[in-house]
Amino acid sequence: GLGAVPCTAMLRIAHTTLLAGNEAEVQIKVGSLQRFQQHDCTAEDVGTARFDLTQAHAIGVLDVRTFNMDRNSDNVLVQMASTSSSAVQLVPIDHGYILPSYKHLEEVHSCWLYWPQSKEAYSTTMLEYIDKLDAESDMQLLRTTLALPEDSLLTLFIGTTLIKRGAQCGLTLHETGMLMVREKSDRPSAVEEVVAAAVLLAETQCFEGDAMCHDFYSAVKLHLSELIGQLVLAHQMD
Repeated sequence: GLGAVPCTAMLRIAHTTLLAGNEAEVQIKVGSLQRFQQHDCTAEDVGTARFDLTQAHAIGVLDVRTFNMDRNSDNVLVQMASTSSSAVQLVPIDHGYILPSYKHLEEVHSCWLYWPQSKEAYSTTMLEYIDKLDAESDMQLLRTTLALPEDSLLTLFIGTTLIKRGAQCGLTLHETGMLMVREKSDRPSAVEEVVAAAVLLAETQCFEGDAMCHDFYSAVKLHLSELIGQLVLAHQMD
């Protein structure tokens, strides 16, 4: 996709482990296999001025959608250009800490918050890409192919709604990302506060037997859509 993540597949591997008494037990290991990407270095080794704007934004959009807890500079590979003045190719890898439960959004780490590109406006192409993002469709895909838990799928809904509302209201990637980050370690981020409020409203609604509450997750998404919109609008007006 636009984020240029290398082709990745989920694997189930059966192997034999030797046990006492020369018995053997077949165990199933589940993991991911990612295509190796030729590269020259990582983003840690290159000045950010050489990063392509669209690529930088695409990586950031992906990380907001998935609440990536570990986007450090070493997780962005760099393919050098033929000339020292040309933009380099960025390749995001290592997504083992994405889509945490919506209950644990406290440790977002995004190196691109410190890239100057994150403070620049989205291009028309990027705005069109963001506008076409479909949280419900992607949630269903992950539900049926990877059987991800609903708590993690709700996180995808939160992140996708946040990036879409932010773009619609003219927020930069940096401004949107800062809503996810805690200013102090013991204080919830703006998004965490919105999620907590939406969960409380949904729990109350379902507990009281409100006819509008078909199930907890549907109720939370309904409130999240409204509250995230209010959060982004309030930030835009500041």
